[in-house]
Amino acid sequence: MDSFGEAIEFGLAVALFTFLILVSIGLVTLRWRRHRNLPRPARMKHLWRYLLGRAAVAAGVGLAALAILGAFLTLNTYRPQTDTTPSIRIDGPAGRTTVRLNVEDCWSSADLQLRVDPPHGSGSGARSAGRAELYSDQGGIRPIELGSNGVGELELDDPSSKRGLLSCYIALPTVAGADGPVRVELQMADYMQVDTVESIPAPDGYRNDSWIWDCPAGRKCPALTTAGFAFEDGAKQVIVVVLASMIGAIIALIIGEAVFKPIRRRLDGDGGGSGSNAPPT
Repeated sequence: MDSFGEAIEFGLAVALFTFLILVSIGLVTLRWRRHRNLPRPARMKHLWRYLLGRAAVAAGVGLAALAILGAFLTLNTYRPQTDTTPSIRIDGPAGRTTVRLNVEDCWSSADLQLRVDPPHGSGSGARSAGRAELYSDQGGIRPIELGSNGVGELELDDPSSKRGLLSCYIALPTVAGADGPVRVELQMADYMQVDTVESIPAPDGYRNDSWIWDCPAGRKCPALTTAGFAFEDGAKQVIVVVLASMIGAIIALIIGEAVFKPIRRRLDGDGGGSGSNAPPT
């Protein structure tokens, strides 16, 4: 179940089932026998009042079930799509490489900056412009023009994939063709944070407002980070408390209808004397 339409159908089914249960309780407790001697209009009035009261309770239970399922869909953790890791291939000599990814939040585009340093021992003079290309599932193959300083920039339209209402997955780029080590830096807004426990692998450090992943030379190190709002854990706790309160209220309604209410009415009838239960003439 992953759509709001199916959640509505589930809530209606729960409401109908609850209504049938409540009506069945009234039949089992023989409450309908209390009004057998009344005229037909009076009996129908009591019947409609009885059904409308139970329908209201059933509607409340159905709405609560819809809210619970909606919260479950909200907090549900979606698995990331397969083969979403962007990959960068560098043409020409490349030493130490740094990829900086600036993502504001889970719904914004990302600014990617690629910096390729000259290979070790080649000197620090001017170098010819190089080329690199980035492949992603969203945009296919896109060229990255490197300037004489070895820096190129590109914008990613959809760098993240859905995880929940307040969090997302961000696949970090891998680099091929570099002779030296590769560092990937992820910078986010102040109200966003990286979950170091659920990120694979965990970041190697945090420096200058950026999360850092280091990869040794000659290897490709794909990484999938989990990012979300800084107040996500608190929001989840509030939702869980609200849902627990709603479930407790539903259980109290059902218990009160099935057990305590018939007992209280029977005690009230016994205490009121035989005249209170005498049918009207």
